[in-house]
Amino acid sequence: MHLPLSSLKQTLYEHQQKAESLCTCEEYVVMRHKLLELRRKFASYEEWELYQKASDLVLRADLDKHFIE
Repeated sequence: MHLPLSSLKQTLYEHQQKAESLCTCEEYVVMRHKLLELRRKFASYEEWELYQKASDLVLRADLDKHFIE
């Protein structure tokens, strides 16, 4: 079942806020998984701008994780 788009936008905003304070590799793995799932949902709505924002956060999380390790 699809969540309303406004709820997905709010979730993306919350993940953006959380991404600023991640400290461990485990937190990055969990965040990355959630963002990839969120990205798939945006694709199903054909919300490509939001899809790109989620993709950018995934990339940033990957880069940040690399520097923490």
